Amino acid sequence: MSLAHEMAYEPAPDQNRAAFIAGISHDLRTPLMVLYGAADLLLRGSAGELTDEQRELVEAIRRSACTLKSVVEEALGELSDE
Repeated sequence: MSLAHEMAYEPAPDQNRAAFIAGISHDLRTPLMVLYGAADLLLRGSAGELTDEQRELVEAIRRSACTLKSVVEEALGELSDE
C-alpha cells in the first residue's frame, strides 16, 4: 500500500480525539459504576444483613465511587471542550 493511499484513510485529528475520549470515558466509568452498583446492592441487603462496621465501609466505597465519577466526568468534559 502506498503512503498516499494510507494517508487517504487516516482519520481526521478530531475523529482520533473523539475516539480517544470515548475510550477513556468507557474505561473509567464502567468500573466505577460496577463499584457503585455493587455497593448499592450490598447496602440494600442483597447479600444479607451488614454489620454496622461493614455498612460504614460499603457506604465509604459508594461515596468514593460517586466522587470519582464526578471528577472523571468533569475532566472528560474539559477534554471534550478543548
